[in-house]
Amino acid sequence: MTALATPIPAPAQRRPTKIAAIGMTVTAAVLALAGAIALAGNLFRDGGGYFNTPTKAFTSHGYAIAMKSVDVSDAPSWVFGRHGINSIRVKAYGDRPLFLGIARAGDIDRYLRGTNHEDVSGLTYYPFHVSYDHVNGLAPRNPPANESFWAKSARGSGSLTLAWKPRPGNWRAIVMNADGSREITASMQFGARTPLLKWIGAALLGLALLAAAIAAALHRRARP
Repeated sequence: MTALATPIPAPAQRRPTKIAAIGMTVTAAVLALAGAIALAGNLFRDGGGYFNTPTKAFTSHGYAIAMKSVDVSDAPSWVFGRHGINSIRVKAYGDRPLFLGIARAGDIDRYLRGTNHEDVSGLTYYPFHVSYDHVNGLAPRNPPANESFWAKSARGSGSLTLAWKPRPGNWRAIVMNADGSREITASMQFGARTPLLKWIGAALLGLALLAAAIAAALHRRARP
């Protein structure tokens, strides 16, 4: 007996292609939207190219306010390159002369050992809320400016700015009164300068164009 081949109807052959075309069209739209959002995010940079947090008040009845440590020891090398994080900036304003410092977390921990201070344990901005872990103790052995372990520091009256180029390690920032006295009130803003959003946005738009071209080719194949 001779077997007869049964041809597959053309609409059945076109259906998977049409589904794939629709899927690629949706993918292209999502990539384009994400790329546009990433590029639009660059509009939120200030005149110096920094993305900034709102300026909020940090207070302590002790001698220091220490931010959470940030460990970037294992971060890939591109994070510290031209297309990574170019600069970290801290701005502070107080009624008394202030000291801002960034150093390795271990050095700051040793400096604050036995000192009455606040460790920032939680921080949100919308709505703003900062949580502190209070550490009892005495006054610091020396005013902060007398120490030599700072990677970058700034001190002065009124508005104070500290900008620092990150590098691998476990780092921590601190704010104190410049004379090492207690009762700290500082309005602070944190910022970062990076071209990452620009490159991510451009890459997503490029992928969106590629997905759109594939979708167009699939739509042509799916036509009767």
